[in-house]
Amino acid sequence: MPIPAYARWMLEQEARALLTRVARVKPFALQESMLPAAGLLPSSQTAIEKFLMAGRKHLRALVRRFLRWLHSPAAFWSDAEEAQRRFTILRLRFNAVVTHFDMFDNVITQRSENETGVWLSGLDVVSADALELKNGYYESPAVICYLQRGVGAAIRRGRTRMPGGGRNPVAIVQVPRERMVGSGISSSLVHEVGHQAAALLDLVESLNPVLDAMRRRNSHEEEAWRLWKRWISEIVADFWSVAKVGIASTLGLMGVVSLPRAFMFRLNPNDPHPAPWIRVKLSAALGQALYPQAAWGRLARLWEAYYPLRACPRSSRGCLPCLNELFRNWSRHC
Repeated sequence: MPIPAYARWMLEQEARALLTRVARVKPFALQESMLPAAGLLPSSQTAIEKFLMAGRKHLRALVRRFLRWLHSPAAFWSDAEEAQRRFTILRLRFNAVVTHFDMFDNVITQRSENETGVWLSGLDVVSADALELKNGYYESPAVICYLQRGVGAAIRRGRTRMPGGGRNPVAIVQVPRERMVGSGISSSLVHEVGHQAAALLDLVESLNPVLDAMRRRNSHEEEAWRLWKRWISEIVADFWSVAKVGIASTLGLMGVVSLPRAFMFRLNPNDPHPAPWIRVKLSAALGQALYPQAAWGRLARLWEAYYPLRACPRSSRGCLPCLNELFRNWSRHC
């Protein structure tokens, strides 16, 4: 039977409410108050506004298409169940796209906080500098930073698919508030930027065949090479951080992963992060290979004094020393 008039009217009002919601999404330049020094970099502001403008246009088109269908001859041969199904799908797609607006709003609103906004603007500049490579290897996406509770930094990489469709116009780096003091801020920030750089250069994909070949040549160290391959995305990001900010990266990492001894040697084959103990040793080995000096050895020995390998649990005793020796040999030959 045709869609009842009351059902058509109800769904039409719901759809028009969605249009009202879209109309309330204004450009950030018209609604966010912040110091000029706390503002986004022009490239970031432009990329976000273009993305949101396209999103608003897309949402309005979806809603108007539904309204046209609701009053079309095709709807006459449908029923209330079909109309409700179409509207429900429309609203799910609508909410997925509106989530993008809210995400950027939460990130940019922090720029209005006293002192925090200027800090974040400075982190944007540092991130852009850490992502830059000479000789045009890639075109860097804009980077914006924001603070979040918790202990882990994270990145939503630029040009990746967003929920509900579309590509993220900028890279968004989440920095824990507690990292804003001490060396952990540069280590965490540039590590996350390293994930973006690795994706732009396809570093992990290019390294996997190399690791497979090395594992076959060193079958007596099978488990160590298997773990290396599992950890390679985080190792590459740590490498980027050491390459860009030097010893501050390892110092910051030591602060971030300083945990009770029970967690320090734990090997989880499903975790892409290396065990904290070996991760710091690897960071120091990378630093020694890139910028040879005695400070890296002192840091590694200090870390061993904090967490002696003799405290390693039996389940990890076979692999961690093997990894330690493997990294030591690797750094010596670099």
